[in-house]
Amino acid sequence: LVLGIGKLLKRHWSDSRLLGYLENVRGARGVKPAFAQPIVILLLAGGVGWAVLWAQRPTPFNRSDVAKQTVAAEMTLGETHFTSIDIPLDQQSLDILETDDYLFRHFTAGTGDEVSLLIVFSHDNRKGTHPPEVCFTGSGDQVVGKSHRKLDVVEPGGMVFRELMTQRDTQRDYHLYVYKSGDAYTPSFLSQQWRIFINGLLSRNSAGALIRFSTRVRHEDEAAAKALLAAVVGELMPQIDRKLDLSRGDR
Repeated sequence: LVLGIGKLLKRHWSDSRLLGYLENVRGARGVKPAFAQPIVILLLAGGVGWAVLWAQRPTPFNRSDVAKQTVAAEMTLGETHFTSIDIPLDQQSLDILETDDYLFRHFTAGTGDEVSLLIVFSHDNRKGTHPPEVCFTGSGDQVVGKSHRKLDVVEPGGMVFRELMTQRDTQRDYHLYVYKSGDAYTPSFLSQQWRIFINGLLSRNSAGALIRFSTRVRHEDEAAAKALLAAVVGELMPQIDRKLDLSRGDR
């Protein structure tokens, strides 16, 4: 190939002595490439087969109760006392998440204020968390606002949450959520998935969680809804951080 290109370009890249030697070895049987040896072919085939089987193996369903132990059933904000009920997720949702470790708690107060807290936890399965936007849209809500909001909780300098406003008919709901992987928090789903993947490769703690706070916008007062949720996050997030310390493996 080199000699042919040299001839085409009229460059003297060859030596007559070399050309004579090549003429003598023309047609001689060469050395078989290393990857063509039978043992190498068998090893490669075995590796490919193992990779296919590993990729198709079902992920074990995560069964634990880490999320349920994160916060108490009642909370008090100033002079307002909240009680709660736990709402079960349907089996289809649990099958999609491949985990039964979740907390879906709905707080209510005599003032009419309502707050929901959803925590989904999985020890080693990235499928355990999904972007809430997907769930809201799939259930018939319309996402009408997206942003980020920084609140002075847990982390030095504050923690950044993803902020959503959803609407169904004339009713609006306000949401704040954040992901956790190891000891890190992020409002980005892709960032969380990447960290879980890297932690798994490095044999670090590959657990992950979604933490979502929601409240109804009453009397079209979005400012009041945002203030209420900021107060709830300030009250509950430190408890969640202590109980859901994935980096130390607390259970």
